Amino acid sequence: MDAMHGPLRIDGTALARSIEQRVAASVVPSTLELVGFVASGDAAGRSFQETKRRAAARCGIAYRTVLLPEGIRQEAAESAVRAAAHAPSCQGIVVQLPLPASLDTAAMLALIPPHKDPDVLGITGGALPAPAAGAVSEILRLTNHVPQVAAVIGQGRLVGIPVSRWLQDQGVSVRRLDKGFDERELSGADLVVLGTGAYRLDPGLLSEGAGVIDFGYQDGRGDLDASDPARLVHLSFFTPTPGGTGPVLVAKLMENFQQLIIRDVGGTGLEPVTSSV
Repeated sequence: MDAMHGPLRIDGTALARSIEQRVAASVVPSTLELVGFVASGDAAGRSFQETKRRAAARCGIAYRTVLLPEGIRQEAAESAVRAAAHAPSCQGIVVQLPLPASLDTAAMLALIPPHKDPDVLGITGGALPAPAAGAVSEILRLTNHVPQVAAVIGQGRLVGIPVSRWLQDQGVSVRRLDKGFDERELSGADLVVLGTGAYRLDPGLLSEGAGVIDFGYQDGRGDLDASDPARLVHLSFFTPTPGGTGPVLVAKLMENFQQLIIRDVGGTGLEPVTSSV
C-alpha cells in the first residue's frame, strides 16, 4: 500500500487472461466437453453461461449449454443431469445457481460425479479447490498478501463456505460472518472476503492494510462501497466490481475442468491430487 497512491486495484480481467493462457497451453486435446445447465427463464444465469462459453473458447474447451425449460419437473431435470453424468463425451458439469424454487438444488448437485465437478458443488466434494477458493489463492499470490486473520462475510455454497474452508486449511484464523453480523468482528482482520450480493461494506470499518476480495454482485456493483476512493486509501488492495473476481472465477472453473481431464483415470475417478493453490 502506498498512502499517496492508494491501494492496489486488482485487474481481474488481466489475471483471468493469464490463467486462461495457462490452460490453453496445456489443455488435453480431446472431444470432451463441459456442459452447463441453466433455467431458461433465468436471464442473468444465461448471460453467465455465455460468459463461461466465451472463456472456454479462449481456453480451447468445448462448452455446451443445456436449457432447463420453464416449469420442468424434478424428475426430468434430474434425468438431464444424469444423462450428462453418464455420457463419455462429458467430462464436466456446471449447474447455474440459483435454480428455480420448484427444483431441489441439493438433489441436482448430488448427481454430479466428483470427477466431473469443476465447480466442486456436489455433496461428495472434490479433489480440487472450488473456483472461489482458487480465485482467492490467485489474488493473494498476485499481491504477496499473507493473511493471518480473515473475515468471510456470507456463507453461501459458491463463495463463503469453500473460501472459509480453504483459508482455514492454509492456517488462517477465519471469522465466518453472515447477515446481521456484528461489524466489530471486522476489527483486526487483514483480509476481508465478501460474498453476499446484498451488503454494502463501509471501508472505514476495515483495518489499516487490509485486503478486500469482493465476490458480491447486485445491480452492477459489489458488496464493498468503493464509490469514494478517499475512503479506500488505507487498504492494501481491493477487487473492483465489475472486472474483479468475476473473470477470475470463470478462469479457475476452466482450469479445474482441465485438471479433471488430466487426472481422470479411464473415467473411473481421480488420482490423488495435491492442490497447487
